[in-house]
Amino acid sequence: MLGTAAPAVAGAPPRECQVYASAMAFIRPCVAAAILAMTLAAAAVLAAAVPPPSCPSAVAGDTGGALLNDGARVDACGTCAAICGGFPGCNAFSWATRASDRSGECWIKHLAGPLTILPGTAAAGLWVSAAVPETPRNSCPAGAEWRADYDGEVLRMVKVPTCVSCAAACAAEPGCSVWVFGFQGAGPAAAERQYQCWLKALDPEGPVVYKDGSFTEDNPWVSGRLPAGTGADPLRVTLAA
Repeated sequence: MLGTAAPAVAGAPPRECQVYASAMAFIRPCVAAAILAMTLAAAAVLAAAVPPPSCPSAVAGDTGGALLNDGARVDACGTCAAICGGFPGCNAFSWATRASDRSGECWIKHLAGPLTILPGTAAAGLWVSAAVPETPRNSCPAGAEWRADYDGEVLRMVKVPTCVSCAAACAAEPGCSVWVFGFQGAGPAAAERQYQCWLKALDPEGPVVYKDGSFTEDNPWVSGRLPAGTGADPLRVTLAA
């Protein structure tokens, strides 16, 4: 299973963030942890609005996919499914059964294709996985490309919790036409880029330009392009200021 062992409380920042938040060495991880905690808390509130489903579509085993969270523990497979259903970009999950020493871990994911169980993970009964239907609540903006890094003139970088909020930041930024968001992922590169939202300018009439490393398994980016005419008007923004 990709990722590290989960904290005992869903969405809780690491203890070092609570104790050492004032120390410069801990500022970046604490900000990232706070963003994730708020995002997962919001998804949990949405999940609590309706009774958790019983996971009738779940199958034995662990599935691959792009990781979107840190494997926080939840009480049931259905709760994990409901959280995925309210998290932008999530269309699958894996939940650790009570037979596992990682019982309750809920990993929400994005799959580029159908649900595929990883070899050797089904027989032991330690994990169950399922695909989750995409709805407006758990979708990235239309046309978003996973594991893609769009090139363009960098306008600025901001930290945001989801692909939806990154696209919204681009729409509000004068001159922005493409956005690039760093999802949770796995490994050092993903950890460094997590929650980064790069706002870029690209000729709206020209083709998308992909940076080196796009569409590789360890690429931690999801990118999108604003529909023509939907970005902030630089002149209007200047006059309003």
